[in-house]
Amino acid sequence: MHAAVTVSDTGTMANRMVTIKKDPSFDLLKTFWVNLDDKTKRELLVVDSRKLIDYVENKYVNKVKEDFGKCVSVANNLRWRYWKCHICSQVYYCFTDCQRHILDNHVQKFVPDPSARPKCVDKVLADMICCGKWEPVNTVAAANLIKDRAKHGEEFVYVNGWCSDWPEAKDEERSKILKQFAQVLKSSCGNENDTLSCTLWDSLIYYTERNLQLLEVPGSYLDKCSFFKNPQCICFLDLKHLEHILNYFRQLTTDVRASLVPKVVNRFWENSRVKETIGIERLTSNLLLDGRLLCEEEHHFDDTGSVETFKSSGIYEHVIPEGDKMVSWVLDCPEIDEKLVSQMGEGVHNFEIWLAALRIVRGMVRKKESYYDKRHRMVTYDKMLGEAETICNREDNRKNVNQRSTYASALRMKCEELVVIQDDDTKCFLNVVRDVLERAPSPKYEVLTDKEYMESISGLSTAVQNDIVIKSLWKLRKFLTKKFHLIDSKILLNEFTQGELHEFPKLSAIEYRMVVLPFVKKFLQGKLKKMIMKTKEDDFSY
Repeated sequence: MHAAVTVSDTGTMANRMVTIKKDPSFDLLKTFWVNLDDKTKRELLVVDSRKLIDYVENKYVNKVKEDFGKCVSVANNLRWRYWKCHICSQVYYCFTDCQRHILDNHVQKFVPDPSARPKCVDKVLADMICCGKWEPVNTVAAANLIKDRAKHGEEFVYVNGWCSDWPEAKDEERSKILKQFAQVLKSSCGNENDTLSCTLWDSLIYYTERNLQLLEVPGSYLDKCSFFKNPQCICFLDLKHLEHILNYFRQLTTDVRASLVPKVVNRFWENSRVKETIGIERLTSNLLLDGRLLCEEEHHFDDTGSVETFKSSGIYEHVIPEGDKMVSWVLDCPEIDEKLVSQMGEGVHNFEIWLAALRIVRGMVRKKESYYDKRHRMVTYDKMLGEAETICNREDNRKNVNQRSTYASALRMKCEELVVIQDDDTKCFLNVVRDVLERAPSPKYEVLTDKEYMESISGLSTAVQNDIVIKSLWKLRKFLTKKFHLIDSKILLNEFTQGELHEFPKLSAIEYRMVVLPFVKKFLQGKLKKMIMKTKEDDFSY
C-alpha cells in the first residue's frame, strides 16, 4: 500500500534541517538569497503558471503531465482539497459533510434501546480508581492489624476508597503488576473511555473476595468496614492472582486490532496536511505562494484548502522578507512520487486503506447488533430463571406440607398454564424449565415448538428431585453471571472503538497541494540556480 509523503512534514523539523544543510546547494542558495533585494524575493512568490506547466511537460512523462494538470486546474471550484466518497464518488468540500454522508449512507445503522446499554462504573468509583497509589499490601501484617483493631472495636477509615493505615509490602513484582493493572483500569473509566462495566467490576471484587488470604480475620469485620467496597482490597492479592486479573482485564478492555485503525487514520491524515496556502492571480492564473514563507514565524496547517483569487501580485507589497526560511522550504522537497501524483489526479489516494477501514467499521456495527441481541436473550433468560426460582421458593413457603409439590412438578404446571400465551417471555420460560430439568450446564437458547418443549418437560418432571433442580438453577445462574460481564465489556469496548473509527473518512481527503508544491519547489530550485549562474556570468563579464 502506498504511504503518502507530506510536503510540509516529512520527518521531524530537526532531521529535515540536518538533511537540507548537508545539501551542497544549501550554502550557495543561502548566500545568494541573503544578497537578493526584497523586491526580487517577493517576485519569487509569484509562480508563472505557463512556465511551470512547460517545466513539467519538458521533464516528465505524459501520465505525470496529465495528472499534474488535473491537480493544478482549480480555477473552477477554487479548492485545493476535497473529500471523496469512494463508494458513490460523491464529492464534498467539508469533512463533516463527507463523514455524515459515508456513515449515514454506507454504514449499516443500528441504534439500540438506551435502557439496554450496559452500565459503566459511576464517577465516584472511577475517581476512587484514578486517585489511588495502587501499592501492594503486606497481608500478614495487615491480618494482625485487623485482628488488633477488631479486638479493640476500632475501624479503618477510608478516604475516597483508600486507607493509609495498611502496611505496604516491599514486593517489586506485585508493585509492577499492580501499577500496570491500575493503568488498565484508569484507561477504561476516563472521561473519554467508559468501557469498565459494573458487571465486570463486580466480578473483580467477587474474585478478590474469593481468593484473598487473610488468616483468622473475621469476615463480619471486613463487611462492617466496607473492605470490599473499596478498590484498595485488590492490593491485597498475591502475585499469581494479580497476573491473572491483569491478563483477563486486558483482553476485555482493549481491542488491539481495532485500536490500530484510528492510529493509522491519524497518521495518514497528518501526512496529508499542508501549511502553505496557494492563491491565484485572476488574469494570468499565476500561482501566488504563501507570503509567510518570507518570514521566520511558524504557521499552522491550512485544513480548509480554499483558493483565494487576487487581482494582482500586489498582495506582497506589505511583506518584509526576514531570514532564509524560503531557501530551506524550497530545498525541503522529496523526489516527485509519480504514484502519488497519479493517485491524487485520479482521486483515489488512500483508496485501499479507506476501503479496509470501511469494512472494519461495518464489521463493528454488525458485532454491536449481535452483542445487543445476545444480551437481550441473556436478560430475558435471567428474568425467567428468576421466575423459576420464585416458583420453587413458593413451594417451600406453603404452610400445609401436604399441598407442596416437587419443584419439577410446580415448574411443569406453570408451563402448562403459560403455554397458551404466545410471546417471547413464555418461549424463554419453557426453555429455562427444560434446561433446568435436563441439567444443562449452560443456557441453550433453542427455539422449539410448544409441543416439543412440553413433551420434554412432562417426561422429565416426574424423575428430577428437588436437590437436582436447585443445583441446576444455581449452575445456570452462575454461568449467566459470568457471561454478563463478558458481553457487557464487549458492548462497551465495541461502542468506544466504533466512535474512534468514525474519523476514518479523513482518509477521503484529496489534497492537490501535495502534488503541486513539490513541482513548484523543483521549479523554483531550477529558477534560483539559473539566477545564480546569470549573476556569475555578469560578474565574470564585468
